[in-house]
Amino acid sequence: MSYSKYKFLYTAVVLLTAVYCDAQTSDSLAANKFKTKKSSPSLSGKITDAKTGAPLAGASVFIHDLNKGAISKDDGSYLVNNIPSAKYVVEVSYIGYSSDAQTIDIRSTLQQDFSLEQTAVEKEAVTVTGV
Repeated sequence: MSYSKYKFLYTAVVLLTAVYCDAQTSDSLAANKFKTKKSSPSLSGKITDAKTGAPLAGASVFIHDLNKGAISKDDGSYLVNNIPSAKYVVEVSYIGYSSDAQTIDIRSTLQQDFSLEQTAVEKEAVTVTGV
């Protein structure tokens, strides 16, 4: 497959993850509609290019233990709501950049910015033989 096909597939997976995460958040909000309002922690921040400081729109923020995450907006900002208080591994990824995974202790609403570094993506060589 060519690079553009990989990029398309990756983008499709990221968008489906965002839709799934949004549906999970909506279900959670609907279930809590009639309960006493209680503020639960959230994680927000901005994702930028480490070298230029430019915002990275469409970057994925994922909390593995909760199977929950968000996709950054055009300005690089992201928001993950309704996070139970605990320590989590939060992974941020973006096509063409090295992923960044950090353990973050989320006890209250927290702002955490991430800066990702560009990287070259190498694939294994393909050998074509004729018959």
